[in-house]
Amino acid sequence: MRSIKQRWNSIRTAPAERISKGVLAVIVTLAIMVFVLFYMVGFNMPFLEDPAFQAPLFTDLLLCFAYAVGMAAVALTVVAIVNGLKARRGMPAVSNGIRVKAIAWGVAIGWVLTMTVSFACGDDQPLMVNGETYDDRWWLRMTDMFINTTLVLMAVAVAVVGVAATGWNRTWTTRRDRHERV
Repeated sequence: MRSIKQRWNSIRTAPAERISKGVLAVIVTLAIMVFVLFYMVGFNMPFLEDPAFQAPLFTDLLLCFAYAVGMAAVALTVVAIVNGLKARRGMPAVSNGIRVKAIAWGVAIGWVLTMTVSFACGDDQPLMVNGETYDDRWWLRMTDMFINTTLVLMAVAVAVVGVAATGWNRTWTTRRDRHERV
Protein backbone atom coordinates (compact mmCIF):
# COMPACT_ATOMS: atom_id res chain seq x y z
CA MET A 1 0.00 0.00 0.00
CA ARG A 2 1.30 3.42 -0.95
CA SER A 3 1.96 6.02 1.70
CA ILE A 4 0.26 9.41 1.77
CA LYS A 5 3.51 11.06 0.68
CA GLN A 6 3.73 8.81 -2.40
CA ARG A 7 0.11 9.56 -3.29
CA TRP A 8 0.68 13.29 -2.88
CA ASN A 9 3.78 13.13 -5.10
CA SER A 10 1.85 11.26 -7.80
CA ILE A 11 -0.87 13.94 -7.69
CA ARG A 12 1.70 16.77 -7.75
CA THR A 13 3.40 15.37 -10.83
CA ALA A 14 0.18 14.45 -12.64
CA PRO A 15 -0.73 16.40 -15.77
CA ALA A 16 -3.05 19.36 -15.15
CA GLU A 17 -5.67 17.84 -17.44
CA ARG A 18 -5.92 14.70 -15.33
CA ILE A 19 -6.20 16.69 -12.10
CA SER A 20 -8.87 19.02 -13.51
CA LYS A 21 -10.88 16.05 -14.83
CA GLY A 22 -10.76 14.45 -11.39
CA VAL A 23 -11.82 17.64 -9.63
CA LEU A 24 -14.66 18.15 -12.11
CA ALA A 25 -15.83 14.56 -11.61
CA VAL A 26 -15.87 15.03 -7.82
CA ILE A 27 -17.78 18.32 -8.00
CA VAL A 28 -20.33 16.99 -10.49
CA THR A 29 -20.84 13.83 -8.40
CA LEU A 30 -21.36 15.88 -5.24
CA ALA A 31 -23.75 18.24 -7.05
CA ILE A 32 -25.81 15.33 -8.36
CA MET A 33 -25.95 13.75 -4.90
CA VAL A 34 -27.02 17.03 -3.26
CA PHE A 35 -29.72 17.70 -5.85
CA VAL A 36 -31.03 14.13 -5.68
CA LEU A 37 -31.27 14.43 -1.89
CA PHE A 38 -32.94 17.83 -2.18
CA TYR A 39 -35.61 16.72 -4.66
CA MET A 40 -36.14 13.10 -3.63
CA VAL A 41 -36.05 13.19 0.18
CA GLY A 42 -38.51 15.39 2.06
CA PHE A 43 -39.11 17.88 -0.75
CA ASN A 44 -42.83 18.32 -0.01
CA MET A 45 -42.52 18.97 3.71
CA PRO A 46 -44.80 21.82 4.85
CA PHE A 47 -43.27 24.88 6.49
CA LEU A 48 -44.02 24.74 10.24
CA GLU A 49 -45.01 28.40 10.62
CA ASP A 50 -47.20 28.47 7.49
CA PRO A 51 -48.26 25.13 5.98
CA ALA A 52 -49.14 26.90 2.70
CA PHE A 53 -45.39 27.02 1.97
CA GLN A 54 -43.00 24.10 1.47
CA ALA A 55 -39.77 23.66 3.40
CA PRO A 56 -37.67 20.95 1.70
CA LEU A 57 -35.62 18.94 4.19
CA PHE A 58 -32.23 19.41 2.51
CA THR A 59 -32.50 23.13 1.71
CA ASP A 60 -29.69 23.96 4.12
CA LEU A 61 -27.43 21.32 2.56
CA LEU A 62 -28.13 22.70 -0.92
CA LEU A 63 -27.42 26.28 0.17
CA CYS A 64 -24.22 25.31 2.02
CA PHE A 65 -23.01 23.36 -1.01
CA ALA A 66 -23.73 26.30 -3.31
CA TYR A 67 -21.94 28.71 -0.94
CA ALA A 68 -18.95 26.37 -0.61
CA VAL A 69 -18.61 25.93 -4.38
CA GLY A 70 -19.02 29.68 -4.90
CA MET A 71 -16.43 30.59 -2.28
CA ALA A 72 -14.01 27.97 -3.59
CA ALA A 73 -14.43 29.38 -7.11
CA VAL A 74 -13.73 32.93 -5.91
CA ALA A 75 -10.72 31.81 -3.85
CA LEU A 76 -9.25 29.77 -6.70
CA THR A 77 -9.83 32.67 -9.10
CA VAL A 78 -7.92 35.03 -6.82
CA VAL A 79 -5.09 32.49 -6.44
CA ALA A 80 -4.96 31.97 -10.22
CA ILE A 81 -4.85 35.73 -10.85
CA VAL A 82 -2.08 36.27 -8.31
CA ASN A 83 -0.05 33.34 -9.69
CA GLY A 84 -0.61 34.55 -13.24
CA LEU A 85 0.54 38.06 -12.38
CA LYS A 86 3.61 36.71 -10.61
CA ALA A 87 4.44 34.47 -13.56
CA ARG A 88 3.96 37.28 -16.09
CA ARG A 89 6.05 39.81 -14.15
CA GLY A 90 8.96 40.84 -16.32
CA MET A 91 7.72 38.87 -19.32
CA PRO A 92 7.30 40.51 -22.73
CA ALA A 93 3.90 41.85 -23.81
CA VAL A 94 3.95 39.56 -26.85
CA SER A 95 4.49 35.83 -26.48
CA ASN A 96 4.68 33.53 -29.51
CA GLY A 97 3.14 36.24 -31.65
CA ILE A 98 0.18 36.65 -29.29
CA ARG A 99 -0.37 39.99 -27.62
CA VAL A 100 -0.84 38.53 -24.14
CA LYS A 101 -0.78 41.80 -22.23
CA ALA A 102 -3.40 43.42 -24.49
CA ILE A 103 -5.67 40.39 -24.18
CA ALA A 104 -5.36 40.37 -20.38
CA TRP A 105 -6.14 44.09 -20.15
CA GLY A 106 -9.03 43.70 -22.60
CA VAL A 107 -10.57 40.90 -20.56
CA ALA A 108 -10.18 42.82 -17.28
CA ILE A 109 -11.61 46.05 -18.69
CA GLY A 110 -14.43 44.20 -20.46
CA TRP A 111 -15.40 42.43 -17.25
CA VAL A 112 -15.41 45.67 -15.23
CA LEU A 113 -17.45 47.44 -17.93
CA THR A 114 -19.95 44.59 -18.08
CA MET A 115 -20.37 44.66 -14.29
CA THR A 116 -20.72 48.45 -14.25
CA VAL A 117 -23.24 48.62 -17.10
CA SER A 118 -25.32 45.76 -15.71
CA PHE A 119 -25.35 47.44 -12.27
CA ALA A 120 -26.43 50.75 -13.81
CA CYS A 121 -29.18 49.02 -15.82
CA GLY A 122 -30.32 46.89 -12.89
CA ASP A 123 -33.93 47.09 -11.75
CA ASP A 124 -34.48 48.49 -8.26
CA GLN A 125 -38.25 48.03 -8.01
CA PRO A 126 -39.36 46.37 -4.74
CA LEU A 127 -40.06 42.63 -4.92
CA MET A 128 -42.71 40.67 -3.07
CA VAL A 129 -41.37 37.18 -2.20
CA ASN A 130 -43.31 34.79 0.06
CA GLY A 131 -45.35 37.70 1.37
CA GLU A 132 -42.27 39.73 2.30
CA THR A 133 -41.25 42.93 0.51
CA TYR A 134 -37.62 43.40 -0.50
CA ASP A 135 -36.98 47.07 -1.17
CA ASP A 136 -33.26 47.70 -0.59
CA ARG A 137 -32.31 49.37 -3.88
CA TRP A 138 -28.59 48.53 -3.54
CA TRP A 139 -29.11 44.79 -3.14
CA LEU A 140 -31.80 44.66 -5.83
CA ARG A 141 -29.36 46.26 -8.29
CA MET A 142 -26.50 44.01 -7.12
CA THR A 143 -28.66 40.93 -7.72
CA ASP A 144 -29.57 42.13 -11.20
CA MET A 145 -25.92 42.94 -11.85
CA PHE A 146 -24.77 39.40 -11.07
CA ILE A 147 -27.62 37.78 -13.00
CA ASN A 148 -27.20 39.99 -16.07
CA THR A 149 -23.40 39.74 -16.04
CA THR A 150 -23.66 35.95 -15.84
CA LEU A 151 -26.04 35.89 -18.80
CA VAL A 152 -23.81 38.22 -20.87
CA LEU A 153 -20.66 36.23 -20.10
CA MET A 154 -22.43 32.95 -20.91
CA ALA A 155 -23.57 34.39 -24.25
CA VAL A 156 -20.02 35.57 -24.98
CA ALA A 157 -18.66 32.12 -24.08
CA VAL A 158 -21.15 30.42 -26.42
CA ALA A 159 -20.24 32.85 -29.21
CA VAL A 160 -16.51 32.28 -28.71
CA VAL A 161 -16.96 28.51 -28.72
CA GLY A 162 -19.04 28.81 -31.89
CA VAL A 163 -16.38 30.90 -33.62
CA ALA A 164 -13.63 28.55 -32.49
CA ALA A 165 -15.57 25.47 -33.61
CA THR A 166 -16.19 26.84 -37.09
CA GLY A 167 -12.57 27.79 -37.65
CA TRP A 168 -13.71 31.18 -38.95
CA ASN A 169 -10.92 33.02 -37.14
CA ARG A 170 -8.21 30.74 -38.56
CA THR A 171 -9.60 31.20 -42.08
CA TRP A 172 -9.66 34.97 -41.64
CA THR A 173 -6.12 35.00 -40.24
CA THR A 174 -4.84 32.82 -43.06
CA ARG A 175 -6.35 35.08 -45.72
CA ARG A 176 -4.97 38.19 -44.04
CA ASP A 177 -1.51 36.63 -43.76
CA ARG A 178 -1.58 35.69 -47.46
CA HIS A 179 -2.65 39.21 -48.38
CA GLU A 180 0.17 40.76 -46.31
CA ARG A 181 2.79 38.46 -47.88
CA VAL A 182 1.94 39.54 -51.44
